[in-house]
Amino acid sequence: MMSGAKSRTAVLAGLIALASACSSSGSSTPPPPPEQPGPYAFAHYDTSFTDDHGDFASTVYYPASADGAPFPIVTFAPGTCSIKEWYTWFGEQLAGYGYIVLVFTPPAPCFGGPVASADGLIDGLDFLVSEGTRTDAAIAGRVDGSRRAIAGHSLGAIATIIAESAHPEIGAAVPLAAGPLGDATEAKITTPTLLLAASNDGIVPAPQAETAFDQLSQAPKEIAVIAGGDHVGFCTLGSICDVVGVLLDNPRTLDQPDRQDQLMRRYTTAWMERFIRGRVDYDAYLTGAEAQSDLSSGLLTDLRYDLR
Repeated sequence: MMSGAKSRTAVLAGLIALASACSSSGSSTPPPPPEQPGPYAFAHYDTSFTDDHGDFASTVYYPASADGAPFPIVTFAPGTCSIKEWYTWFGEQLAGYGYIVLVFTPPAPCFGGPVASADGLIDGLDFLVSEGTRTDAAIAGRVDGSRRAIAGHSLGAIATIIAESAHPEIGAAVPLAAGPLGDATEAKITTPTLLLAASNDGIVPAPQAETAFDQLSQAPKEIAVIAGGDHVGFCTLGSICDVVGVLLDNPRTLDQPDRQDQLMRRYTTAWMERFIRGRVDYDAYLTGAEAQSDLSSGLLTDLRYDLR
């Protein structure tokens, strides 16, 4: 008889093998809804890295099991005057799907500007690679530095666009509530880019993200605008940002309180799986029947894409 630990390991290994088989076979059966928790239990630890801008306090989220390692790496930049503790959802969600994720607070959260966070996104990826070679690190031997992704919210979304414009090696990018940076910057981008926005955003209105989408001329791209969502709804549900930030934002008119949380998890996870792991079966949630249902049922006000 298997022990409990061995049994859980066997189940996880089976899920990983099944996912690989689905990806390689081009199965038409969609995977489970990607807003749900992934197959991995996850852990995290606090750390920091330093570059020319200063010290980036960071939390690293990672799969608790090494089965399926090495894992892709992802970094996340917060919005203006925001801290890493307000974006726990992002690290936890992707770690559950077999990613190693670093979420940071920039050295000067209110005054650093997008360039510092853009550099932090890239330097954070390099820091994770370094952590993977350190024998006493929790993620030692588990880091795949060749599969890289970045994301961010608000100012962090602008930082994401700046970073991907200068680093074509990035495999996927997810700017949340971004504004446009102009044709000259966005025309350089070849990284697959998912723009998520919210129709009631009173800080960076959704049309700004729609303009950013239009200016991406070379990259695989998608935009999804969450109906009734707001700007601070891209923070972790129930965080200070989410609860107090509504005083600075437009009122939400979601059909249920966790709808924005559900949709941002769904599209972010599907985008990473599609472009970092090549899981074309996740197209069901990006462009296929599930995505079209989100649009036709009124959960989204805009859904456009060009996956090339």
